[in-house]
Amino acid sequence: SENAIASIYIPIHTFYHTLALISQYESILVEYKKSTLKSINKFIKKLKIWAKHSPSNCQCKYFLVVAEKFKLLKQNLKAIEYYDFAIDAATKANNHFEAALSNELAAEFYFSLNKPRIAEAYIKESYSKYSLWGALSKVQNLEIRYPQVFKIQQNEYILNTITSTSTFSELDSLTVLKS
Repeated sequence: SENAIASIYIPIHTFYHTLALISQYESILVEYKKSTLKSINKFIKKLKIWAKHSPSNCQCKYFLVVAEKFKLLKQNLKAIEYYDFAIDAATKANNHFEAALSNELAAEFYFSLNKPRIAEAYIKESYSKYSLWGALSKVQNLEIRYPQVFKIQQNEYILNTITSTSTFSELDSLTVLKS
């Protein structure tokens, strides 16, 4: 039935919706914080049920939103534990994208704690997983956002971009930008 087909997208939507709520929580007006936290908790409960019934599809999602919630609540030791749970679950499920995302969010967490050496290990793993997944735009995004990690020079970035493009018009635009 159509409902069964559409239902495979519900956990994915719930996952991203919850991550979005958590990421925007600090900027939400005070009068909406309580209801937003209530929604976050409701979605986490749903993800927990789905993770129990379909661990290869939902366990990483559940662990990652829980890690992000603990980060939000400044419960750092629990956040650390759940980031690693998320990474392990994604790796076990051979899900390169969720492993990459989990590593990226863990890295951002460690950067926020002023722990750059730990953060760099996570961001490099994220980079590796995005590369395996074939997300070249995301790889380039990480290179730009974290030049201190990848020690990439602007000329190298332009050269990498030129070699990854396929049309002369893009090459011409990059040449103009470079000059």
